Amino acid sequence: VALFLSSLIVAAMPKIMSGASWWASTFLFFLLGAFGGFFAVKEFGDPAFSDWISPGPGQALLGDAGRLLLFEAGPRGIQTNLLGVQANILEGVLLGLGTIGVLLSPFKSNLCQFLTCTLVPLEACYYLLNIVYFPLTGAPEAAIPVFVMGFGLMACCFWRIQGYLQFTAPESCKVVLQLNMLYLFTTVVMGGWMLYRTQKYEAEMELFVQVRDFFLKENGMKWTKGLEMPDGFYVRTTK
Repeated sequence: VALFLSSLIVAAMPKIMSGASWWASTFLFFLLGAFGGFFAVKEFGDPAFSDWISPGPGQALLGDAGRLLLFEAGPRGIQTNLLGVQANILEGVLLGLGTIGVLLSPFKSNLCQFLTCTLVPLEACYYLLNIVYFPLTGAPEAAIPVFVMGFGLMACCFWRIQGYLQFTAPESCKVVLQLNMLYLFTTVVMGGWMLYRTQKYEAEMELFVQVRDFFLKENGMKWTKGLEMPDGFYVRTTK
């Protein structure tokens, strides 16, 4: 769906990128991909990174929230269970590579644009995969921003392919298009894989939702270092 919609948008854009369209697309790359590098560092470094940058409770992204990320995406986290691979490592790699692509997007060289249009879609596909993940874990509202970022980054890449690479490096353009289609196909497969595994991990999903909601809404986002659960949390069984 993202590939189809992106192609429609690109088809309506000027075929040869002017200076204005080049810098407009660069701005969109940075706007939509700005958080990728930050979250890549968090995926690899939390909870130590968040404790170092801004220690303490009461923060949704930093401080004690780093322990929530590890609980969700670490070796035993629900994301890891659903994906079948350690989620924070996979996500850190995808977001880190996507960030490199974003940083290269302003430069008008075939190599830089080839890397931009092959690396940024990895970050985009991470966001698009979360369209499946967030509703599964009781946060459907979070699917909207990840859809915007994922679809937006894919559209920017197809804009660069259509408006630049197909004229300056037509052979590379074909390779980039094939890679992007492979990325999107893999994203669809992984989304289906996560759906398939939900039944096996229903109890773990329920526990994660309880922990996340308690941390964000009830205990002032406090999770003392060394505790397995947020301060004051107890498991609530449902009948």
